Amino acid sequence: MASARLPDVKDDAQPPASLGMPKVSSRGSIGVDYYDRGGDSPASNATPEAVLQRLKMRQALTPDSSKLILVLVGLPARGKSFISHKLNAFLNWSGSRTEIFNAGQSRRAQAEAESAGDTSHSRAGFFDSSDSSASDKRDQIAMGTLEELLEWFRDSGGEIGIFDATNSSRERRRAVLERAALASTATGQSVSVVFIESICEDRAVLEANMLAKVYIYIYIYIYIMLCIDRSMV
Repeated sequence: MASARLPDVKDDAQPPASLGMPKVSSRGSIGVDYYDRGGDSPASNATPEAVLQRLKMRQALTPDSSKLILVLVGLPARGKSFISHKLNAFLNWSGSRTEIFNAGQSRRAQAEAESAGDTSHSRAGFFDSSDSSASDKRDQIAMGTLEELLEWFRDSGGEIGIFDATNSSRERRRAVLERAALASTATGQSVSVVFIESICEDRAVLEANMLAKVYIYIYIYIYIMLCIDRSMV
C-alpha cells in the first residue's frame, strides 16, 4: 500500500487566515482576530470599527467577573443534574474551581437530620404547588443551598458554583439575582449569574429519567437492608 506523503511545512509558516487562528507578528507577539474567518464569512470584510462594536457588544453581554453562578432551570426529570455533572467535570478539568450545590440533596439531608426516617420532604404532597406552606419550605431550602454556594465563594476561594434546582418561577430567579448582587456588594467581588434551562418534552425520556430515580432508591434500600442483615449475623 502506498503511504501518503505529508507536504513540506516551513518553520515560519502561518496558519491560513480562513481558520481564524491567532496571528503571530514579526516581533513574536500574538494577536487574535475573533471575527476574521475569511472565505464567505460576513465578518471577513468587516471594518475595524465594526469589529470594535462587536467586541463591545460581546463584553456587555458577557462581562468579566470574579465569580460565576450557573443556575439550572427546569422541571424535575429534565436532565438538570446530568448537565450539572457534565459542566462540573469539564470546568474542573479546564482549571476552574467548580462545585455543584444541589437543592434536592440539601432537602434530603435536612429531612434526615431533623427526623430519622421522616420522608415527608420527598412525598408528592411536598411538591404540591397549591400548598403554600410546602412552597415556602422549598424556597427556604433552595435559598439555603444558594447561601452555601455563596459562602463557598467567600470562604473557600470557589470560582464557579453550579446551582442545581428547579428555579422554575420568576420569583425564584429574581431572588437568585438579588442574592448574587448582595454578595457582590458585601465582598467587593463581582458575582455574575447565567441561567441554563433544560427543556424535555419527550415522554419516553421523561419516563426513563423518573424510573432511573426510583431504581436508584430501590438499590440503596436493598443495600441498606443487606448491610443490616449482615451486621446482625
